[in-house]
Amino acid sequence: MAPTLLAGTYRSNPLEYAFVPNHSRNPARWECTHDDRRILIFTDGAAPNNGRPNVRAGCGVVAGPSPDSRYAFPLEYDDFHQLASNRAELRAVEAAIKLDLKKEGIKTIVIATDSEYVAKGATEWIRVWRDGTGRWVVRRENMDLWDRLMKAIEDKEREGIHVQFYLIDRKWNQADPYAKAGADYDRDYCQ
Repeated sequence: MAPTLLAGTYRSNPLEYAFVPNHSRNPARWECTHDDRRILIFTDGAAPNNGRPNVRAGCGVVAGPSPDSRYAFPLEYDDFHQLASNRAELRAVEAAIKLDLKKEGIKTIVIATDSEYVAKGATEWIRVWRDGTGRWVVRRENMDLWDRLMKAIEDKEREGIHVQFYLIDRKWNQADPYAKAGADYDRDYCQ
């Protein structure tokens, strides 16, 4: 089952009307104003010099308002794919979904992303790209990461945690500086 894209996305900042910080959680999270078991997580990917030989790529995840809820990491190298912003975006969402939230009583994760490729890909286009058994019927770029992302979503669903996407304007994406920081990590140190 594919996750859902929330209505009204891209028109409003979710922190201005739908989610508020809850500092009583450890770590603090942004919770839905009418359901404390529904949280918001910002994700982003960055690839300075995208499409060029000297490209770097990083991922950012901001799972709450406190500093211990913010993650930056470089996109892993692989011999078969070039580093690219779309790959970094997908990898950031996968990392966010894989956060261990079950012990916190979370029932819904809302992924806030400024990537239409990720938000619509995971909620709409994937239904055309893959059949009901998960077999690819349309060849796409980044199929390896799409498979990993969809598996992570399916694993969360089996845990009883639903995944939704909220497409936001880039100016509202709190994960943006962390994705850029992930791209700037010292590659020799991180490998």
